[in-house]
Amino acid sequence: MCFSPDKSRLYVNDSERQHIRVYEIDDAGAVSGGLLFAETRDDDGTLGYGAPDGMKVDAMGNVWCGGPGGIHVFDADASLLGVILTPRFPANFCFGGDDMRDLLITAGTTFLRLRVASPGHPTFRP
Repeated sequence: MCFSPDKSRLYVNDSERQHIRVYEIDDAGAVSGGLLFAETRDDDGTLGYGAPDGMKVDAMGNVWCGGPGGIHVFDADASLLGVILTPRFPANFCFGGDDMRDLLITAGTTFLRLRVASPGHPTFRP
């Protein structure tokens, strides 16, 4: 799970159902919703095995989630922006580097590092 940059939304992936749900968080911290946000789908079978696993949000509010074939990137309105293809299923990933534009991915026995245009949200930085 991960939060939107402004902490007003909580995204939770459900690997079994292959989707992501979104919960709204009000100023008092109360959580509501749980509506379907997006699905990591492989309708034509070309992407291969995978379900939502590992999820992050970038500084622009885009949701990045492991899924069939690689990392699926959705905008804040749940429109699929694209899939970063990986040689094996991406179990987890994070943004790093001084500018948070290095995407570090674990995919099977492979470790990948890619430069991306949108920096990750520095959730765990002091």
